[in-house]
Amino acid sequence: MTAGSASAVPSPLTATILVVEDHQETRRLVDLALRGSGYHVLTASGGNEAVALVAAHPGTIDLLISDVLLWGMTGAELYGRIRQRHQKLRVLFMSGYTEEVLRQYGVSAATSPLLRKPFGPPVLVERVRELMRDFSMPSPSA
Repeated sequence: MTAGSASAVPSPLTATILVVEDHQETRRLVDLALRGSGYHVLTASGGNEAVALVAAHPGTIDLLISDVLLWGMTGAELYGRIRQRHQKLRVLFMSGYTEEVLRQYGVSAATSPLLRKPFGPPVLVERVRELMRDFSMPSPSA
């Protein structure tokens, strides 16, 4: 696969990740861990802010990392809205809720990439690398 091919896997130096998390400290730590690993990071505190950020962003967004429960919409709803504009968008949901609660909000660990809170930066970065490595595979439906 060549660097210029349409199916090229974004590298950390070119990949853009949108982090949507209402808890400021968690959002900041995720941002720092990903930037420290070479990713370009956009952050939002809720679904509506994320949608506006995506609309204003001129480039591609490769990965959405979102809390399952957000102000204004669920993470699954947000993923669906952003995928309308970025069809190759991957997703990684974050949550500390039980599987039963997650299913009520359209997310299941069996069908969607999920990172259980609490987690540390090494776990986050490794999970992101896995998802980016698998970038050429079809995205899960949320």
